[in-house]
Amino acid sequence: MARHLPGRMARIALISAALVYPVFFLLAASQRIPYPYELEWMEGGSLEQVRHLLAGHSLYNAPNLDFIPYLYTPLYTYLSAGFAYLLGDGFLPLRLLSTLASLWCFVLVFQIVVADTQNRPRSWYRPRCRFQTPPQGFQPWNPAEALPPDLRWERRSQTHAREPA
Repeated sequence: MARHLPGRMARIALISAALVYPVFFLLAASQRIPYPYELEWMEGGSLEQVRHLLAGHSLYNAPNLDFIPYLYTPLYTYLSAGFAYLLGDGFLPLRLLSTLASLWCFVLVFQIVVADTQNRPRSWYRPRCRFQTPPQGFQPWNPAEALPPDLRWERRSQTHAREPA
């Protein structure tokens, strides 16, 4: 029994460390879901699309001065409209749907890793990457940095061409 204690402690530590990110995600989401104002600049447009659907209009009709839809796939908008129909108007249904979708992604990644590794305890660690936030000062990924150095130099020379003398 005492011989298996280090393995159990390691397993508990691994699962505890893996659950830190989803717990912090849920804490942050619980603070943001009920917030009544926009947290991101496209939220207002998403809410207007949901309101447009709930008013009985088609999502993708001819654009006019009153309504121009986003050119994204409609699944999120239709599901958000269903949530808004049940929960009422506002940002809450849209944010709740997004949070549930993120949690569902966590479960799917966990299931994929379990199926791939056949190791349930270690599978808790991998989905936490889905919930990690970028560090302070995070710069978006630049696809040019993934190119080989010789192509990267050519790309830079095209973007930063010298002005003619």
